[in-house]
Amino acid sequence: MALIQEYFELSHKYQQEYGKHTILLMQVGAFFEVYGNKLHRIIDDFTRICELNIADKGGSQMAGFKDMQLEKYLKKIQEAGYTAVVYIQDESKARKLAGVFSPGTYFSDSPTLSNHITCIWIDQVNRLFPKGKYVVVGVASIDIFTGKSTIMEYTEEYFMNPTTFDELERFISITNPNEAIVISNLGLGEIDKIIHYAGIQCDLIHRIPITKEETVIMKRVRNCEKQSYQSALMTIHEDHPIATQAYCYLLDFVRQHNPHLTHAMSEPEWENPNRLVLANHTLKQLNLIDDGAVKPSKFSCISSMLNDCSTPMGKRAFLHLLLNPIVDPVLLQREYDITEHVMDKTISLQIKDLSKWERKLFLKKTTITSFVTLKQDMETVKRQVVDEVEMTYLRHFDANMDKVCTYSEEILHFIDSHFDGETIRMGVDEEYDRQRTRLSEAETRLFAIQSQFNELLEQKEKKKADYVKLHETEKNSIGLICTKRRAALLVKMTPLTTEVQSGSNVYLLNPEIQTLCKTITTLRTTMEREKERVFWMIVERMEAYQSKVNTIILFVTRLDLMYTRAALARRYKYCKPTLVHAGKSFVDAKQLRHALIEQLQTNELYVTNDIEVGRGTDGILLYGTNAVGKTSFIRALGIAVVLAQAGMYVPCTSFHFKPYVSLFTRIIGNDNLFKGLSTFAVEMSELRTILKLANQNSLILGDELCSGTETQSAISIFVAGIQQFHREKSSFLFATHLHEIVDYDELQLDTVKMKHMSVVYDKASGVLIYDRKLKDGAGDSMYGLEVCKSLALPQDFITAAYAIRQKYKPDSILSLKPSRYNAKKLVGSCEQCGKAGKEIHHLQYQEDAIDGFIQTEDAVFPKNHLANLMTLCEKCHDVIHTKKMRMKKVKTSKGITHMNV
Repeated sequence: MALIQEYFELSHKYQQEYGKHTILLMQVGAFFEVYGNKLHRIIDDFTRICELNIADKGGSQMAGFKDMQLEKYLKKIQEAGYTAVVYIQDESKARKLAGVFSPGTYFSDSPTLSNHITCIWIDQVNRLFPKGKYVVVGVASIDIFTGKSTIMEYTEEYFMNPTTFDELERFISITNPNEAIVISNLGLGEIDKIIHYAGIQCDLIHRIPITKEETVIMKRVRNCEKQSYQSALMTIHEDHPIATQAYCYLLDFVRQHNPHLTHAMSEPEWENPNRLVLANHTLKQLNLIDDGAVKPSKFSCISSMLNDCSTPMGKRAFLHLLLNPIVDPVLLQREYDITEHVMDKTISLQIKDLSKWERKLFLKKTTITSFVTLKQDMETVKRQVVDEVEMTYLRHFDANMDKVCTYSEEILHFIDSHFDGETIRMGVDEEYDRQRTRLSEAETRLFAIQSQFNELLEQKEKKKADYVKLHETEKNSIGLICTKRRAALLVKMTPLTTEVQSGSNVYLLNPEIQTLCKTITTLRTTMEREKERVFWMIVERMEAYQSKVNTIILFVTRLDLMYTRAALARRYKYCKPTLVHAGKSFVDAKQLRHALIEQLQTNELYVTNDIEVGRGTDGILLYGTNAVGKTSFIRALGIAVVLAQAGMYVPCTSFHFKPYVSLFTRIIGNDNLFKGLSTFAVEMSELRTILKLANQNSLILGDELCSGTETQSAISIFVAGIQQFHREKSSFLFATHLHEIVDYDELQLDTVKMKHMSVVYDKASGVLIYDRKLKDGAGDSMYGLEVCKSLALPQDFITAAYAIRQKYKPDSILSLKPSRYNAKKLVGSCEQCGKAGKEIHHLQYQEDAIDGFIQTEDAVFPKNHLANLMTLCEKCHDVIHTKKMRMKKVKTSKGITHMNV
């Protein structure tokens, strides 16, 4: 068959162009079909993805679905990482390309915040000055939901290891693209390594090694510099030719998939050079973004926990600010002051995704219903945002605030003058009005005839009812029907003929009815065309309001961010950072807390600590046994610095600092191990980056610089690194077990201090008490023996004893009642004597709370925090209050215990 042969030829063409994971959907009548034979097996992938069966057609295999289900199956194909090429039939049965849909260019109606497609262009060059091999990495990314695009470019000395592509990995972690194009003059094997190192895990990755072949793709690669927009872009980004080439290729790629996607796009934004540089996988090592180690949840990472913005625009902006912290103290102070101003205020912004709405307008994917939604949003902007916000103070920070009310009123007027609910208003278009009036008159006359027939039948039937009904078919035809018996009655009373409609019903016919029904059917078809024509005319008129919609989007986004920051500060008792003018970067935090751990670990109160680095003391070497919390403390400091430089309040009682320019993390257990490098190779490549870039405005956090080689070499490398950071006056905090270096002459430095997190062995109880307080000095180097002392009984013996007790006297947790103070606290056995508990005691008394929070020298926490509650019997409760005992829960090597404070 000619159709099937045409299908195979087109399928081969598009697979050459977009890759082997390309499925051609060809419309045949009311179905979209996919074909296969012995040579063309994409049908197997198609039926597996879409869960469809294969049938025989003209000696070939065929599978397909109804045309009304196109959106459903396109979504399935995108989610599987495939590209779909769609051919449709017009009224003359001729077929034409309707669009190419890939994971990064598919515009769905899902609530997803973004859909990025990214092009990465990697050029390996040989330089004479300075001599050596280098790679220039240019990256461009487009969010097709918002039309915003970002480009960046950097140059690194060429070593095939993960640190060379750190910046690329950071960019990919932030944009999280669904589709990526990687173009390079390196070989395919090296491209695959780079994809691996940069953590590119898209649904679809196009690998394009640059060759001399005359393929369609190679012609596009070579021609991208000649695109019409290349010269315009080069005037803006002339110092970044590789990034510009990447952007040009990406624009052309997107345009070929869907030309509408490149309409009304904003000018590409260069990555902010005045941001805090986050190097060495910092985003994942500080748990700022999900690292895949745990199932995604509210508390799986900082961005999930804190991004409580009400609007999709706010959520996107919040994530961008968190992952791109700034260094400008003027901008930071402004954000702190705004948050302080609205600290006691709340606002609920029930506004849909205006950015996505705007894109749908230009993509011609909008509907009348979307204008109803826009009207509701503009009413919210006008009423809730403009009317309820105290404008005087905020107007100083946003020059567009005065325009927002005016713009929202203008847009509301536009919608009201064009639509009445989901109907186009009369007066918008003369021809539309004329046809609508004709249709209304014809329908009114037919309804009058229907009413007249019902009145005649009511005289015979002696009661009111709709005996004659209006019947409409799927093909838009219309007629009057009733039962055969009642039709016979009408025929006797008025000139009528009948025609069988079904077993018991007949059509009522006369010349006027037939003319009216034919007219109505024709006019309804005409009105559908007119409605569509006028609607797209209205859409074109609405495009003139783009800049005003953008102004409102910016205002709503800013308002959402502002109130979210204030709400977070109230909810978690965060403090306002204080900016200090100083010669170098530093941080001084009092009662520092780990934002995530204090929410996750509720069995004991979070123990806070004070820390200052960069002012007086540049660096700290932190000692302590495993599980005492060294790494958590180091991460807490890094998170606090990032939050502060993202313009947010921080989990401390006091936070003074001068912003850092770069932040490096070197925490053992990072994901480079699965990238094929040994621990030592990873450590040295990361150390190389730090040594090259660290200066007095850098903060370096982590475990030992070197643990992947034998002890003596590790010590030598670690000490040499500390000396280098001391010379550069960098701020640093390292956890270490290397007690051997405490007395080294090389580390007798005024600006480097030894500290430890204390662990106390209680001989009486035979347990280790994890005090977790930061204390001077390196601590006891023999704490490993104390851990052994605390483990008096074999674990298997304890496990067996618990099993026996549970067998003969089980306690069902389902029978326990939750406390009225905290639903997570169950009223079980008395935690002092073991008898039946009846009351819940606050370890730190309720009377000590201020605004529901208790503040001690070590911690700040809600009075009803799980770790502040204790189940007691009446007798033990009376004893504690009589003696006025105040207690706290402390983790030991034998579990949680209670200690007096």
